[in-house]
Amino acid sequence: MTDAARSSAPAIDRVLIIDPNPPNAKLLGELLRGNRTGYQIHVAADAEQAWKMADKISPQLIFIESKGPGLDGIAFIRELRRKQFSYREALVIMISVEATAAVITGARDAGVHEFMRRPYTMGDLKKRLDAVLGRARAWIETEGYVGPDRRRFNAADYAGARRRRADKATAG
Repeated sequence: MTDAARSSAPAIDRVLIIDPNPPNAKLLGELLRGNRTGYQIHVAADAEQAWKMADKISPQLIFIESKGPGLDGIAFIRELRRKQFSYREALVIMISVEATAAVITGARDAGVHEFMRRPYTMGDLKKRLDAVLGRARAWIETEGYVGPDRRRFNAADYAGARRRRADKATAG
């Protein structure tokens, strides 16, 4: 993590890893500990275990596999965001071996902060951590969406060409 990101990053210590594959969860935990000491890492193998663990520890950062036995990561995050849990605004990084447009869009629309494709490197993990810890995004609650602002790089001072049809219609 860069020095600037580290100084502005929220204090994160409670991490929940939700992955039906124990070796994958163990590897991720070891990589996280190698990146920063002080993480309290908790692991759940399915959605039922994850809800129990989350209620107990109130995670600040969640890594979740997109799917597996007893786990639909997108449905889990969608439910997390819409309930009045104390941890509903936790930072979420989804991991998947299947990085199709449909999976990535589904994750984004469920309220995931970042998406990481498996297999990943320590560099990939650090980039995702920098993104969620170093660049806070506004929280959005509408009838159709609850989660972080889906615009990852929102530049309010953007003066370039507009790309939406509605923008072009009003510009003329």
